[in-house]
Amino acid sequence: MSSRWAKTLSESILAPLRLFLSDFAAFAGARALLRIGFTQQIRSRITRRLAAAPWEMVSRLRHSRITQLMSADLHQVEGASYILLSDAVAIVMLVTQTVLAFLLAHSKQLKRR
Repeated sequence: MSSRWAKTLSESILAPLRLFLSDFAAFAGARALLRIGFTQQIRSRITRRLAAAPWEMVSRLRHSRITQLMSADLHQVEGASYILLSDAVAIVMLVTQTVLAFLLAHSKQLKRR
């Protein structure tokens, strides 16, 4: 009896949970790659423009200003991109769940008729 119960538990709860966790990990990894790639692209663009700028312009900039731009400001961009991606995912999920709720409510009304 206990092996049958364990098999039922495994099939009904653990298998969907394992699928959910693997999908979540894959999605989180893709989102992290997007965020890191975006920040890296901005960092590369800033570095290329700084390297291509005339020395007279670069020498007028303060070292602390460049350091602030390359570290703290880019960290803020990374945080903002994370929030933006999370909000986009939340909006898509909200719209999807709203559409499903309306479809389910409509299908129940059709069955009552």
